[in-house]
Amino acid sequence: MRHYKEKNGKTRFRKLHQHMKLLLPYSREHHALTEEYDQRAKKLKCKVEDLEFPPEAWSEVEFKW
Repeated sequence: MRHYKEKNGKTRFRKLHQHMKLLLPYSREHHALTEEYDQRAKKLKCKVEDLEFPPEAWSEVEFKW
């Protein structure tokens, strides 16, 4: 979502590799995100799989290709 919210252009394209690191299971970024979601799920007393972005978050995103 962070990537889609940024202004379209060269700067956004150059940051793409940083945003994609979240998808690599062996990266520090992925590990940190996983831990954050584990903590949120624990706090809400649910499974990580049950966490969702609120619908309002998606309405704010403008897909800029």
